[in-house]
Amino acid sequence: MDTGARAGHQFTAADAYLFSVPMWNAGVPYVLKQWIDIITQPGMLFGFHPATGYTGLVRGKKAAAIYTSGVYAPGVSVEYGTDFHSSFINDWLASPAEDRAAAHTAARQAAKVF
Repeated sequence: MDTGARAGHQFTAADAYLFSVPMWNAGVPYVLKQWIDIITQPGMLFGFHPATGYTGLVRGKKAAAIYTSGVYAPGVSVEYGTDFHSSFINDWLASPAEDRAAAHTAARQAAKVF
């Protein structure tokens, strides 16, 4: 089994996922991007059909992502940068909007008691 397949199997075997993602030059760190590229293989993490497009194959898992930046923050002017890292990870995880809204609510509640 090659390294990519092994990493993909380790990923799909996990019960849940937690990503702590710092912003590097408005994007994700290259090591994380490389790992995502290695494990995102057709037939393992996604399927493709010419008529219906891409479909995710990893189901019934929970994922959370925590985004950090030394300068950028939502609502600041463009001189502080642009956020491409959270949009990249959110698109890759492709969690349903309802799950994301529930996760945001839970995160806000947890932050109140932190």
